Parts: sequence; structure tokens; C-alpha cells
Amino acid sequence: MTSAGGSNPEESAPPPERSEPPSSGFRHAAKTSLAVFQSHLVWTTPASGGSPVCDARGIISRACYEDWYSSRGSHPPGEPEKTFQRIM
Repeated sequence: MTSAGGSNPEESAPPPERSEPPSSGFRHAAKTSLAVFQSHLVWTTPASGGSPVCDARGIISRACYEDWYSSRGSHPPGEPEKTFQRIM
């Protein structure tokens, strides 16, 4: 208990900032396959200028497959390897 004139540092400290918005009770939509694939593209602009060049090698990587699989949520496909190949 503190006196009327004193202050307790715990009471006057601002609440910690949240790193994520509070949940509204709804599950956030899973990342779409297209969004996962686009996150594994690498765009570069040639030094001589010109149009950007897209390097799509990351789409066929293990990291892309694992990102895609984890984005499927609580209902992953029955044959995930074949499904991944089909959607590419």
C-alpha cells in the first residue's frame, strides 16, 4: 500500500506494447498458395538497366514446400507432395 503522496512505479508504468493486434476470436486466413510462391521469388534489376528479372528457382525448394505445407492449416491435403506438384 502506498501513501497518497507517494507513487508506486508498478502502478505508473505504461502497459507493455503488444506485438500483435488483439485477437477478435476469428482465425486469420491462411496464406494462399500463390502468396507462398510469390514469397520465394527473387526479383533483380540488371546493372545495365532494363526490365527486372525474376528468379523462380526458390519455388521448387524444400523451404517453399515446407512454407506451403504449414500454410495449409489444420486440414493438410492427403498426399501433400503430389498436391504441391499439381498446384505448381
